Amino acid sequence: MYVIINAVEIKDAESFKSKMVTVVSALPSFGGHLLADSSSPSSLDGDIPQRFLVIAFGNVTDINSWKESPAYKVLDNERDKAAKVQVFSVDGLPDAAIALSASAINGTGQVQTTKFYPVGDQDRKKGRAVSNSIQDICKGC
Repeated sequence: MYVIINAVEIKDAESFKSKMVTVVSALPSFGGHLLADSSSPSSLDGDIPQRFLVIAFGNVTDINSWKESPAYKVLDNERDKAAKVQVFSVDGLPDAAIALSASAINGTGQVQTTKFYPVGDQDRKKGRAVSNSIQDICKGC
C-alpha cells in the first residue's frame, strides 16, 4: 500500500515544510517509509506539482493508524493555509508481481525479471515460474 501526497500549490513554504517534517518523521512508528520526496518533479505530460511524496506502508491498517495520529493531524489541520494538497492511497502490486522493462529482454530473446523489493526463496520461485511462463509466451516475439 502506498500513500501519495501531491502538493498542487504551496502557499506558505515554511509552514508546509515544518508540517511535512512532522508527518514524515512519524512514519516509522506506523510501519511506513518514504520512497520518493521531490520538490522539483519533472513533467513528462501535464501539470507539475510543487512537491510530490510517495510513502510505502505494509497494509491499510497502518495507513489508517498513521492518518489518525497527532503527526498526521499536523498536516490535516489548517493544511489549506499552507498548501493545496491531495493525499490518497493506492494498492501496490501483488507479491508475485514482476517488473519488466525494455531492458529486461536480452539479445538471446530471454526475459530477465526484476522484483520491486527484496525477495525470499518463495518469491524467487514464484518469479522464476512467471519468468518461464513469459518466456514461453514470448517465443517468436
